[in-house]
Amino acid sequence: MTTESEESWAYYVRVSTDKQDSGQASQLESVAAWLRDRDVDPSTVDAYVDRDESGSRDDRADFQQLVAAVEAGEYTDVVLPELSRLARRTATSAAFIDEAVAQDVTIHLLDDMIDRIDADDPMSQFFAKMLSVWMEEERKQTVRRIRRGVTHAQREGKWTGRPPVGFETNEEGYLVVDIEEFEAVCDALERLDAGESYRSVAKSTRFTRRTLSTVDKNSERRQWYLEGEAADDRVDTALDR
Repeated sequence: MTTESEESWAYYVRVSTDKQDSGQASQLESVAAWLRDRDVDPSTVDAYVDRDESGSRDDRADFQQLVAAVEAGEYTDVVLPELSRLARRTATSAAFIDEAVAQDVTIHLLDDMIDRIDADDPMSQFFAKMLSVWMEEERKQTVRRIRRGVTHAQREGKWTGRPPVGFETNEEGYLVVDIEEFEAVCDALERLDAGESYRSVAKSTRFTRRTLSTVDKNSERRQWYLEGEAADDRVDTALDR
């Protein structure tokens, strides 16, 4: 636990996917630069970094370690690139802010609508929580917009997920047959019907045993490959082309 005359710093960064490695580096660089501008040596600051973790999960390892450290009174200041890096759920962000306030911890925000949340400034706490509510609602609106777009695309007959084995999508988003792969699936199913094992067929094809089993045990999909018919209009159209 720190004394009143001591300062003890920590920072937290998070990225959701491997594709955001450059984003994570940018966060770390921004935090380091911000600390140096305030004469704080970044090497003396405790780092909490969750890689490939979604902010919708509260069980992130480094996030939970930070929460425990704040509860234990180990820090006077915590730095975040922005409030959304902390959590996607308002309840989680609010609980962290309340605990920081209880432990007299100042939260610094590098790139947000407010720049700090002070234990002795109720308005900063209020605005931070309102900001968290707004961000959560904005994310919900985004998800709803995406879902509407997917639904609209499906109504137009477009394929919106990963194409089934033996198929691909064209530039317009419609499902089409990948002739070479489709014929390979047909051949694999015929071999399985003749008594060969999944292991044997997998060894001499590009398909895994799991893929073979998934197709073989799905009567609807077997119909696609062996009879050229499908109940799904998008698939049936692709088979007719």
